[in-house]
Amino acid sequence: MANTDSGKRISDAAATVWAYVQNWAARGITLIVFFVLARLLTPAEFGAFAVAMIFLTFGEIFVEQLFGHAIVQRDTLTEAHRSSAFWVTLMIGATLALATLLAAPAFAAAFDSPGVEPIIMALTPVFGFMAVSSVPSALLRRALDYRTLARRTALSNLLSGIVAIVAAAGGLGVWTFVVQQLVFQAVSTAVLWRHEAWRPQLVFDRKALGELFGFASRITLVKVLDLVETRVLELVIARYLGVVALGHYALASRAQQSATQLLAAPLWESSISVFARRQNDRKSLTAAFEDRVLLAALLIMPAFLLAAASAEALVPAVFGEQWHEAVAPFQILCVLGALRSIAFVFGAAMQAVGAASISVWMALTRTAVILASLPYLISYGVAGAAICVFVGQLAVIPIVIAKFARTMGFSGFKVLKRIFTPIFVSILSSSLCWWITKTYVNKLPGGYVVLIAISFSTFTVLIIYAVLMRKTFNRYFCDLAGVRRRVRLSGAFGEANFGDDLLMLASYHYFASRREGLTIYVTVSDYKTASYVKKHLPKAVLEKRHNSLRSAWALEVMAGGTQFFSLPKNVAINDELPSRFNLLINKFNPRRIVPFAIRRIARLMPVRPVRVAVGLGVGPFRAGNEEASKRVLSQMSRIWLRDTESREFPNKWGLVNVEDGADICFANNVIGASATKVDVDQKLIGVVIRGWEFAIYSEGYQESLLLTCRALEDSGLKVKFFSFCASIDREAIKYFDRSGFQVEVWDPFEMEVSDYLNSLARCAFFISARFHGVVVGAVLGKPSIGIELDPKVRQICGKLGLSDFVWSSPFNKDNLFSRAISMAENYESVADRVAVGRKREGGIADQMMLNATFALFE
Repeated sequence: MANTDSGKRISDAAATVWAYVQNWAARGITLIVFFVLARLLTPAEFGAFAVAMIFLTFGEIFVEQLFGHAIVQRDTLTEAHRSSAFWVTLMIGATLALATLLAAPAFAAAFDSPGVEPIIMALTPVFGFMAVSSVPSALLRRALDYRTLARRTALSNLLSGIVAIVAAAGGLGVWTFVVQQLVFQAVSTAVLWRHEAWRPQLVFDRKALGELFGFASRITLVKVLDLVETRVLELVIARYLGVVALGHYALASRAQQSATQLLAAPLWESSISVFARRQNDRKSLTAAFEDRVLLAALLIMPAFLLAAASAEALVPAVFGEQWHEAVAPFQILCVLGALRSIAFVFGAAMQAVGAASISVWMALTRTAVILASLPYLISYGVAGAAICVFVGQLAVIPIVIAKFARTMGFSGFKVLKRIFTPIFVSILSSSLCWWITKTYVNKLPGGYVVLIAISFSTFTVLIIYAVLMRKTFNRYFCDLAGVRRRVRLSGAFGEANFGDDLLMLASYHYFASRREGLTIYVTVSDYKTASYVKKHLPKAVLEKRHNSLRSAWALEVMAGGTQFFSLPKNVAINDELPSRFNLLINKFNPRRIVPFAIRRIARLMPVRPVRVAVGLGVGPFRAGNEEASKRVLSQMSRIWLRDTESREFPNKWGLVNVEDGADICFANNVIGASATKVDVDQKLIGVVIRGWEFAIYSEGYQESLLLTCRALEDSGLKVKFFSFCASIDREAIKYFDRSGFQVEVWDPFEMEVSDYLNSLARCAFFISARFHGVVVGAVLGKPSIGIELDPKVRQICGKLGLSDFVWSSPFNKDNLFSRAISMAENYESVADRVAVGRKREGGIADQMMLNATFALFE
């Protein structure tokens, strides 16, 4: 059967972020409600509901989660898989609901708690809600669409939480939990079915169901063992220590589980999907696994240990003084949470590649150790019960590491060695937190103690990370801030210059194609005059070119062209700050003080963008801006120049990080791909004019060019004039218009790039006074005669095998005419030379751009 699994692919980072949003939206609201209910209800009421919840756990295992992991893990998923799983889940849900109704009286009698019977019966509709939500929810997780799940759980928890608080305040007691569960499941199901497009078909395929069940059975067995591990333990507590003791343990356990859902579960859940994507690429899978283990050790482990260290003040401050007996089990379970934050990522990796049997062995071992130690430790009360769970987890760690090494092909101890520093930092900071809590718990209110202890300890963690793990800390900081998904393209963009606009478009599309989800900033001189940029690049973010405020980018690219002749004398690259003298002069001007303060704070941050200049032309300069240009280039980690003429100034300034490059327009043939195939007029010559104040030897150039064009037309050829920039070429356009030649001017407000390129592509070859006229001609497969108003034109002609087709001062018309006739007569051989040069420049440009992108992946 055909694979019908389809939909938009969401990036790993986005999936993880939305997984956290989902859990924080869901569990964050739930946690607030939990805090309120803990203050309004008694330990006995918590214990009674904990007994009733054992039945709902069966629903979670055999209904809500039965086929969920298998649907996520399968490489190919068909409609038969989806619909068959739905109908079987629905039948199991109905069966469990009936069994619960029948078993409730006997269960209540066994624990001598007749009040539990109606509670259990009232919860039976939950099985139906779980059944109809199971498959749609799994499909969203498979697609990494945690955004939709986040919306669903946020609304469900918000409404059910409000109802629960009102019910508790109204004196409903333990029935508060029943109302909360029913409202949550009803709202959650309604929202899910409204937003999920899939609907079950009348399809039942035993083969497809068997394929799902093969994986699901192992996961279900693990869940059953977890049920034995947790719920049997609670039953023993209720039977031998009483319902009140169970209430204290249930609060400690639920508080730790809520923290797990907030901090660790999003990483684990998204990891399964992320790892499953890479199950056929072990190298990529290994890299993703190491990143996520390190992230768990850096962030999740210290959070659990800090909660354990401050528990003596934390639990009474949050839940109330009546819960003091829950402190010890909460501390033990938080230490357990720190261990599981690492161990479960190991399990997620093996589950993603289909090695779910390891989870079975882990659960078997853990359950056996808990049951074996329970008779000896239950006499120590609820703390002893928590120790049983902790010892059970310790017992499985060697199994996890050994199985992981065999399954994944590399040592788990190697990974543990990598996270040694975060573990050490976590223990050190939690010891500080414990000391502060012990010292001040009886001297200050509990809330203040928790705030002081955790604040100082967290600050200690960050400082030590920044010192001992600076590169790793920087990388995760950049990921958290989205910095590694931002690129800034700097250039003389938005000035309606066709050459610079091509550089802008080529650079933008190159980087956009290299990494999914990039935000690309494009610098412009003026927002109003550059409004056309948004027309051509609707997803780009525009930014002022000489913005002196520091922004956060992974990579800043000075994207080609001759940018420096118009550089302001007082420009400051982003890291540079105004002098203190100027600050004092303007100290009462908030427009100066606020940016200064922001840049000062930014300097303390660990994030520094990598700055590179690619395909750059350096010089000429207006009076006074050479020094500013030097300051700008000195900030670059690497500089690729498009021509040797541009080396004069970097060599003069003593810059050593300068390399030979090529013009960006040659890279990956992005410009040529924009032009469609058009009919070429072999008699048509394109003339790219230029009016440029820096052309030292341009006297007589326009007149000689005009006379030559008339002579070419007299010889049977045709001539068409082009202007790449109306503002710069204004006088030249007027001159040739007055002489009877209409000039086609680039107008980015009205034209598309492809239209102008197509117009150029109709020409057989070019006579160009512009550097980019020669470049564009080569990219389109056309040779050019270069007019040497600028020495760089001669150099690009030389690179393209056109050294004998350069028209230089004194700009003799006969000289140009003979070159044009020669090019027309020897067109094929000249075009072949250009093709060779274009291929060579393209290879250099591709390598240059590839090297420039390394900052996005380091």
